[in-house]
Amino acid sequence: GPGSNKMLAIMLWDQGSMAFHSGSYQAAHEAYSQLISIQDTASSRCGRAEISLKLGQDLQEAMRDMRIALQHPELDEHCGYVTALMVDRQWDYPGLSELLDGFMRQNPLYADLIGRRGWIDQQRGDMAKAYERFSAAATLGDPWAQTMAGKYLFVGHGGIVPDREEGLSLLQA
Repeated sequence: GPGSNKMLAIMLWDQGSMAFHSGSYQAAHEAYSQLISIQDTASSRCGRAEISLKLGQDLQEAMRDMRIALQHPELDEHCGYVTALMVDRQWDYPGLSELLDGFMRQNPLYADLIGRRGWIDQQRGDMAKAYERFSAAATLGDPWAQTMAGKYLFVGHGGIVPDREEGLSLLQA
């Protein structure tokens, strides 16, 4: 019945987590896949997506899992973290910017995601938008974004009016 499924889900979660933390990524992937078949949650989807990354897989499965996770109302910080890892892996993967934007809508104060989105903007040549996002993430306390915003201000990168004093204060923060 429902109680046995709940117990099985807890056991699979524990099994997958323990396998992940011991570096047994294939076993962790199998446990999370079984878990998803009985309890499809944002956490289980984001967990399997992270394992896919650890296994060095193409982003296809991780993207599918993360798109499904985004539809769940009970998103957690871990999903944002996995999205950031995906950006680090392959920032220009088709659909990843839109996925990142979706997670940013769910959690508009997630500084790390805002900074990653700025980095994608920078890679695409939109320096003004990149600076805007770096500044927003810096205001939220992201140290890397503070450095990036400081660089933009210090040299006047991307059409930003240089403000060496403000730029330097961000770089030294």
